Amino acid sequence: MKERRLFIDLGRNAVPNKSGAASERQCHELSTEAISILNGIVSVNGFTCTYGGQDIFYYHPESLTFKG
Repeated sequence: MKERRLFIDLGRNAVPNKSGAASERQCHELSTEAISILNGIVSVNGFTCTYGGQDIFYYHPESLTFKG
């Protein structure tokens, strides 16, 4: 078992208006706090944030397409 991933589910009500910096910042801040709490108890080497069990792109699929 090489991967010890932290899963954070923010719930459907926490979905930001669009994906991008806001959702990344929200996930990063929460995962940083959670990892600091778990430090010395559980070793974590990655994290994933979901919203009601779904990836951010489930709610904002347009973010998956290249706009250039």
